[in-house]
Amino acid sequence: MSIEKRIGIKEQLSNFFADRFINSEFVEKKTMEAKELEYPIHMMKGGLLARAPNWLKFCFLRSPAAWALNAFTRWEYNNLRQWKVEKITEIAAEFDQTFYEDQLIDITDNNQVVVFSFIDCPWCLEVKRSFAKLNVKPVCIELDEIGKKGIYYRKILADWTSRTSMPNIFINGYSIGGCTDGDPVGERSLAGAKGFMAMKKSGELLQLLSQPAIF
Repeated sequence: MSIEKRIGIKEQLSNFFADRFINSEFVEKKTMEAKELEYPIHMMKGGLLARAPNWLKFCFLRSPAAWALNAFTRWEYNNLRQWKVEKITEIAAEFDQTFYEDQLIDITDNNQVVVFSFIDCPWCLEVKRSFAKLNVKPVCIELDEIGKKGIYYRKILADWTSRTSMPNIFINGYSIGGCTDGDPVGERSLAGAKGFMAMKKSGELLQLLSQPAIF
């Protein structure tokens, strides 16, 4: 089988699964639930993993299941990025975007490291724990603990970076992506950033943290 044919089959399968996912009952249920709540939620909210103790979440992150979820997250970002941004926009509905955007600009411009997070997300916990090991104290904004503001912040972050998943990590005013995935796209995104873990492993993270913030 030629390379071109393999690529074509891969694209067809990707499109098939994307269509099945966005039109699934699970997504419809989660969207309706999100619209009724006064705070933002993630796909795993209320599930066993989200309710597990932190030590078990850290164990999970070293498991094959986590690697599979990481792969799915990267696929989702590459194939459903715009659709997810549109969903977050739909959930946020109408609000004073300039007012809340000014708040986010103030937060990200006046703090070297900012982590936008969900309180029960394993990947968010991992990033915060890793920063602590580096003796870095980020400003942590737990979106699901600040009510409607969390919904509005998430929408603006999606506009800035094309990312709707957390964590969304900002260093020197720009997003480097999440824990295990990167490539944020938008006006407040660091070009070529590969995410926290990849940049930590390559040494880029420490190099970035050593640079003075320029806004």
